[in-house]
Amino acid sequence: MEPRSVTIRFHEELNDFLPRHQLGQRIAVTFHGRRTVKDLIESLGVPHVEIDTICAQGAAVDFDYIVQDQDEIHVHPGFRVTLPPRFVIDENVAKLCPLLRMLGFDTLYVQGATDSWIATISKQEGRTILSRDKGLLKRKEVHSGLYLRSTVSQEQLREVVERLKIKAFCEPFTRCMSCNHRLTSLPAQEAAVSPHIPPGVRKWTNEFFHCPGCHRVFWKGSHHQSMEKLVRQILHQA
Repeated sequence: MEPRSVTIRFHEELNDFLPRHQLGQRIAVTFHGRRTVKDLIESLGVPHVEIDTICAQGAAVDFDYIVQDQDEIHVHPGFRVTLPPRFVIDENVAKLCPLLRMLGFDTLYVQGATDSWIATISKQEGRTILSRDKGLLKRKEVHSGLYLRSTVSQEQLREVVERLKIKAFCEPFTRCMSCNHRLTSLPAQEAAVSPHIPPGVRKWTNEFFHCPGCHRVFWKGSHHQSMEKLVRQILHQA
């Protein structure tokens, strides 16, 4: 079978996945047999979940398009995110989980979960996968995902909000950072007898919140100020 030769160019932040010598360049690729454009793109290191538009010979094509000899392909970035956004994250970005919940986002994390389980739950529940595992994000059944560039959890939080443009959906301090349930206000009569509230705390605040999932009680202590500062920084910069 005669080889097929094509050129492909990745635009904007998709260049983050390429080696230095290929940045912003038309990349020449030669191969044998039938090949989908999804397979071709991901063979060069770019997960399909980071892609919005693919053009071959000036016409928009989908991931199942069979690449033709002498095609000139352009690939543009973008995301498919269910709104309001819901997330599932894998173990390599586990520290991001409570921070997303701090901003009010429904975020699922199960320690030791397999790539197969994460991909399946993402599809079933319409959750966007957040990960630094390119292999997970390249799985065919994955429809929505984001590869996180940073290895620092607070920077990852900023990256999610900025790149997915979800600032308007932030509801800080409305969700339990431990178990993901939405918090409810704790009535004064219940707060007065709650064994979870130290007597000294009742002297300076009467505002308490209850988690119906893990049954913990929360109040705005000294640690809340540092969290508020982080929230302001994230939302100001997004």
